[in-house]
Amino acid sequence: LYALVCLLSGAGWLYLASIAPDAAAYHDKLGLSGLAANQHLSILGGVAACVIAAGLGRAGLLRRVARYRYLMALLYLLLLGVTVLLGRERARGAIVLTVGGIDVQTVEIAKYLLMFFAAGYLAEESDWLRVGKRLSWKLVTPYLLVVGVALAPVALGLREVGPTALIGLAVLTLLYAGTRSATLVGGIAGAGVAVAAIAYFAGTPAVVRQRVDGFTDPFAHVVQIAHGLWAMAAAGWTGLGFTRTAAYRIPIAESDYAFAGWVEATGFAGG
Repeated sequence: LYALVCLLSGAGWLYLASIAPDAAAYHDKLGLSGLAANQHLSILGGVAACVIAAGLGRAGLLRRVARYRYLMALLYLLLLGVTVLLGRERARGAIVLTVGGIDVQTVEIAKYLLMFFAAGYLAEESDWLRVGKRLSWKLVTPYLLVVGVALAPVALGLREVGPTALIGLAVLTLLYAGTRSATLVGGIAGAGVAVAAIAYFAGTPAVVRQRVDGFTDPFAHVVQIAHGLWAMAAAGWTGLGFTRTAAYRIPIAESDYAFAGWVEATGFAGG
């Protein structure tokens, strides 16, 4: 697994190094010229964090942190609350918090706090979540209430459809691991889909309809997805190569649409 992570990280660095100079010139953003260097630093930081987390896990410190599960949930809500009140919306729609001149998408940090709550709660109460073959609703209900309240600022305040779905899927997966109740998890997932459908047809919040329409008909609604699809269609099976690719023309090719740029360079075989 570690070798696979290194391979993918190296491929990402190679891709960014190939498009950085042209992307900076084409979009007239000097900051894009340092994409490869920033990626290099991010990889080093990720490796360091991985080593530290492994050490903490062996020392049993992560289990101690998990005991403060409600504190983690509170920090999650405080972080997202500050972002909703003081954050600003970027061009691509994400709401970020600017710290020291750097835009921080706090939802990416907050989701780890929520995972600490979910894992800590289920690990602590795992022996009591079931009484025989019956679920202990006295213990399951607090978990569902905290998760429901936690998802509200992401979906309504930050209007982040993707992170809402990913966080919801993660907490449901943990819930199934703790309860082994496919009926409970399936019912909650079905209710979530029903709420999303109601939001889509009601048009509130509007971002739900925007995201769904963007994926179902990107050529009419989302220019970034359309450019990405055109780039991949031009790649063929073997791609255009890193010296001939024009992936830098794809909007947000350095992050959100990096896969489209990679496929244009390496083809469907490389994707």
